[in-house]
Amino acid sequence: NHHARIAYRNNKGKTPRQHAAEAGKSNTARLIAIAENLMEKGITSTQYGDALIHAAEKGDHGQIAHLLEIGTSPVYHKADGQTPLHAAARNKNVTAVKHLLQAGANPNVKNAAGNTALMEAAQAGQSAPMRALIQAGAHVNIRGATDSAITYAVKQQHVECVQILLDSGADVDSRDTNDCCLVYLALMNKNSRILDILLRRGATVKTSCNGEPLLHTAIRQGSISDMQTLIKADSSIIYSESARGDGAMQVAAQIGNLKGMIVLAKAGIPLNVRDKEGRTLMHHAAENGHVEILNQLIQAKQNIRAKDNRNRTPLEYAERAEQQECVKILKKAAEDMIRR
Repeated sequence: NHHARIAYRNNKGKTPRQHAAEAGKSNTARLIAIAENLMEKGITSTQYGDALIHAAEKGDHGQIAHLLEIGTSPVYHKADGQTPLHAAARNKNVTAVKHLLQAGANPNVKNAAGNTALMEAAQAGQSAPMRALIQAGAHVNIRGATDSAITYAVKQQHVECVQILLDSGADVDSRDTNDCCLVYLALMNKNSRILDILLRRGATVKTSCNGEPLLHTAIRQGSISDMQTLIKADSSIIYSESARGDGAMQVAAQIGNLKGMIVLAKAGIPLNVRDKEGRTLMHHAAENGHVEILNQLIQAKQNIRAKDNRNRTPLEYAERAEQQECVKILKKAAEDMIRR
């Protein structure tokens, strides 16, 4: 019985609140005082706690002050773990956030989803509440059930929130529940601004997500500027390979990213590069029907008769894949070679 425990007196006649105060545990004494006040007024924690969450959501500062004044607990939480602080943080109510923190709300309490108020604010893009929470001691690298505050901010593309978290010590190489790093998340969103921020803060680029190096991700996304940014950060990534052994140039040829191939060639990858099965870029272009790339490789005098490890030529790849336009181009190129 909570009421009995609060009203209990020890052999010296001291209540738990008096004992806590004398022991220097001011926060404990304050919370016990709140409970005593609730008892005296007949207030249920659920009734007034829900009202406090509602006031926090609406940013009703007067109602928040009134509810706290009559003894409503700032650490009240619903069955789903939501607290007034969570509600205020995600709704841009920085004044409410500060009021609740001053009243004793814990900035690191998690809701049922595993999120702290800081994570809620980061996900919602609320920079002002984030600053207040961090100043009050919110831990920036706590992980929720799926993400941390910084991964939420990057995924939702909240640039200012990303900067605030990094300034406060967030891990620039943090990963989400799928083991994807922040740079990968920025690449998938094609958010060059966040990518630049992460790289300037020292994020690792020589790493993989979902079995592929980050450069491969930029190639597949078709973002030339992001490719260039990654290469500028670490030029050695042009030689990285995927889990299946594909190099950056092979990936570009497979998906038809001609501009990406030009960037890679300028960075130092030769056009006569081969993969582990001996296939040239022409093999990949022919098999996937990328006519423009095939023509460019022929103009660059790449070997149309090159054979892979199984002695198959680009023409055979085009025929097996029924890429008729590529078949015509390769046959004509072979005829032109004979005439010369």
